[in-house]
Amino acid sequence: MWLNKKNEWFNSSGRSSHIPVGLLVSIIIFFELIIVIGGWKYKPDLLDSIAIEINTDLTNTQSLGSVIYTDYIHLFQLSGMVLLVAMIGAIVLTFRQRSGVKRQNYFKQISRDRKDGIELVDVENNKGVKIDA
Repeated sequence: MWLNKKNEWFNSSGRSSHIPVGLLVSIIIFFELIIVIGGWKYKPDLLDSIAIEINTDLTNTQSLGSVIYTDYIHLFQLSGMVLLVAMIGAIVLTFRQRSGVKRQNYFKQISRDRKDGIELVDVENNKGVKIDA
């Protein structure tokens, strides 16, 4: 609906090449989740992290900013670049010229004269708009 394209994924004509790709991606994601859960379960340093000293003079926002802008600055910048590319891609995909649609011309609106904006017309008596009562 977003790109105004017909959905050809669910048509039954011919073999679908999307099913094997979808299965492969879902299996990879499943195994990644298993590795993450297994890593947390068997990580020995997890219990030692409770003994970390916490500086009470800093707020949560200051601590988070310190960590993001020192230890993870490259990942933070990379995530910003990915979001920028995604935003530009969404704009490019949805932008198209449509026929029959009136568009605003800002320069014409700004540069118009007062006499072009209002037109005074003399209307004869009993020749105006008729209202059925």
